Amino acid sequence: MGPDELVDLVPEEFECPATGELVGGQPPLPGVAPNHLHVHSQQLRHLRRVESKVRKSTLFAPVSFVEGWAHYCEQMMVEAGFRRGDVTIRLGQLAESLVRLARFVVAIRLHCEDLSVEQGMRVFRDEAFLEEATARREAERGTFDPSYLLYSVGKLMMLKLRRDYKEQQGGKYNLRSFHDAVLSQGNAPFWAHRRLLLDEKADASLE
Repeated sequence: MGPDELVDLVPEEFECPATGELVGGQPPLPGVAPNHLHVHSQQLRHLRRVESKVRKSTLFAPVSFVEGWAHYCEQMMVEAGFRRGDVTIRLGQLAESLVRLARFVVAIRLHCEDLSVEQGMRVFRDEAFLEEATARREAERGTFDPSYLLYSVGKLMMLKLRRDYKEQQGGKYNLRSFHDAVLSQGNAPFWAHRRLLLDEKADASLE
């Protein structure tokens, strides 16, 4: 699956400047057109062909892989040249990435340090530039859904997996083959993807 095929999946309404909500509850931002629903639909299409019952399961699917893939695709589409020259697309993608990074910081500090919801709200408001009401919802979500930090972690793991796969493949590498190889393995944690794709024994998912 290449970038062009992702674009083909996007309905017309997602190709306007307001490309749809990439994060629920926020006003639409100019971002990468294939939003989470369309990116996840590609995951599900490939999942139908996975033979392993464990890796085919959505019940035990790692959030880091499922949401990391979607967040990765937002950046990948911009890198691949989607609407090249339209600065609002790039700014929208960066704005969404900034929110995910703020989630990473707030989630850890809420549960492992003494960060309050009010202080978390200020992080989203002052560092990710969200409106105060939206910033408060994000901070409150962190109190019961610490897994929302995994969007950024998953994207970083996917980028590292792509980099290592490209290095291993050498001249045979192309982006579509990488995506097909990853999605054909189903909903596996990143350490398993690395073993399946790279025959890697160590679990160097982020280093």
